[in-house]
Amino acid sequence: MKKLITLSILMVGMMSVCMGQTKLELTKFEVSESINDLQDYIEWAMQDIENGTLNEEIGDLYIKQYEVTIDRLIVVYNNLNKIERTTK
Repeated sequence: MKKLITLSILMVGMMSVCMGQTKLELTKFEVSESINDLQDYIEWAMQDIENGTLNEEIGDLYIKQYEVTIDRLIVVYNNLNKIERTTK
């Protein structure tokens, strides 16, 4: 019963936060968080290469692919900003 009440309170709280944001704002947030996650992955891969737990060639391939994906997401984020400016 306590779990159900806690879940209900959490759901209402999450809904109230999300209701104040547009789909565009939520999409921009998700893209931004994805970029942040990929930047973390790059750092972790570099640490793993330095520690010898990841083969350098493979790690470099991971890092390059993360960077390509970040570049693509930045283009998406910038396009979302353009859309936002034209709709206001």
